[in-house]
Amino acid sequence: MVQHVLHAEGFGVAFGERVILAELSFDVPATGITLLMGPSGTGKSTLVRALAGLSQANRRYREWGHVTLADQALREGHRPALVVQNPRALSARVGDFLADRCRQASSPLSPDKLREQVQALLDAYGCADLVPFLQDPTIRLPVGLQRCVAILGELATRPTLLMLDEPTSTLSDADCRRVSTLLSHIAPHVPVLMVTHNQRQARELGQCIILIAGGRVQAAQSAATFFTAPANDVAAQFVRTGSCCVAAPDAPIEALSEGFAPPPLPPEARTLVPDSGVLPSAPPPLDEASPAMEASPQDDDLPHTQQQADPYAQPEYRGPRGFRWILQGRLGTAPLPGAVLGIDLDLVALKTVGVTMLITLTRGDLPQTKLAEHGLRNLHLPIYDREAPSVHQLRMLAIRMTRLLEQGEVLCVHCRAGLGRTGTVVAGWLIHQGMAADAALQRLRDIDKEYVQSIPQEAFLHELETSFRRRV
Repeated sequence: MVQHVLHAEGFGVAFGERVILAELSFDVPATGITLLMGPSGTGKSTLVRALAGLSQANRRYREWGHVTLADQALREGHRPALVVQNPRALSARVGDFLADRCRQASSPLSPDKLREQVQALLDAYGCADLVPFLQDPTIRLPVGLQRCVAILGELATRPTLLMLDEPTSTLSDADCRRVSTLLSHIAPHVPVLMVTHNQRQARELGQCIILIAGGRVQAAQSAATFFTAPANDVAAQFVRTGSCCVAAPDAPIEALSEGFAPPPLPPEARTLVPDSGVLPSAPPPLDEASPAMEASPQDDDLPHTQQQADPYAQPEYRGPRGFRWILQGRLGTAPLPGAVLGIDLDLVALKTVGVTMLITLTRGDLPQTKLAEHGLRNLHLPIYDREAPSVHQLRMLAIRMTRLLEQGEVLCVHCRAGLGRTGTVVAGWLIHQGMAADAALQRLRDIDKEYVQSIPQEAFLHELETSFRRRV
C-alpha cells in the first residue's frame, strides 16, 4: 500500500541562471495535512507552482530530479491541484462556479444532478453556511468564504493531492478560523500540501512539516516533534524565530561568511549557472549564445514610449537575486534589497545593471542613508502584501514613472518577493501606456508566471483598465 501520495527525489528548479530550489527530496503522506514552511523568499510558492505545472510555459524555467504522484510520474492531466486565485470566478455566482467545477470531473450531468453534486460537496466538507449564498456572486461573500469557495472549486475536480499557498494570508482571525475549519474537514478525505508561515496554524492543523531553506529540505518531521524536538539547529532556529540563516543555493561564495557556503549544486543545476554560485566578473562574449544576454521576451510588443529598450543593457545575472528586466535596460523588478543577501550587496548589484531609481512598495521604506551611499534614490508607495493600490495612486505613480523614464532614469520596482505588488504596479504601468489588462498580465507572465499573486490584484488591473477606458 502506498504510504505517500507524492514522492520527490532530487527535485530542483531554476529560472534562467537563478537556482531557486537545488535538490529537494521529500514525501507527502497519503492522508492529512503536510505543511511546507520556511523563511520568506526560499521557494515554497515556486515549488507548489512547479508541481502543479504552472511554470512550464516560462521560457526560463528549468527543472530536474524526479517526482511521482500516486506512484506515477507527473505529466499533463496527472498533477496535484493548486488552488489558484481566479478573478473571473469572483463575478460568477457561487452555485454556478461550483457546478462548473463539478461538471469538469464528471460525464455530462443534468442541471438537477449538478445541483445534487454541489450540495453533496458542501455537505461533505462542512460548508452548509454557503447554501444561502449559492445565487450570489462570489465577490459579495466575506473574504473567508471567498477562499472557501476557491478551495471547494478544486475539491470538486477530485484531486489526488490538493495544494494551497498561504490560504489564510491577510485574513481576519474569524475568517482564518473558517478556512481552517474547512481544512480540518478536508484532511480525512484528501491529502493536502499547504504553504504557511503561521506557526500557530501549523501546530493546530499540521500532521507533517517540511522545512525548506537554502533550496533544500532542512527538516521533515511530524508536526508534534518539529515544534517540541526540532531535528537540527536550523529547524530549532526556525521554530524559535520564524526564520533561519541558510545561504541561497546560488549565493556568491565571496559574499558569504566562512562556514556559510551552501553545498555544491547538483550537476543539472551547475549547467544553468556561470560557476556554481560564483557569478563571473564579466559577461560571456557577445558571439556566444547565452540566455542571460537575450532581451526580455516580446520587448518589441511593449507600448511606445520615448525611452525604448536598451540593447546594450547589462544582463540580468549581474543584478541581485531575482532581478528581471521588463523593458531591457530601462525598467526592471527585484525582491527587497537585503532580503536574502546583505543590502549593500544588492544595492551594488542594482547599480551594476544601471538602476538609478527604486520604486519601493513594501510598507516600510528603504534606509535612505544606504541608498545615498550607493548613489540611488527611491519613491515609496506602501502597499499591503497581496493587495493593490487605489486606481488614483496607480495613475499618479504611472505618470511619475513615465516622466522618470523620459528623463533617462533606469527604474527597478520592488516589494518583498518582487512578484505580487511589484507585478501589479508594473502591469498597471503597462495598462497606463495603452495595454489591455489581460495583455499586460500575459506580457509579465511570459517572463515569470508568478507575477501578480492574488485575486484582488488581478481584479484591480481589470478595474484600472476600465477606468482608463472611461477617460478616453
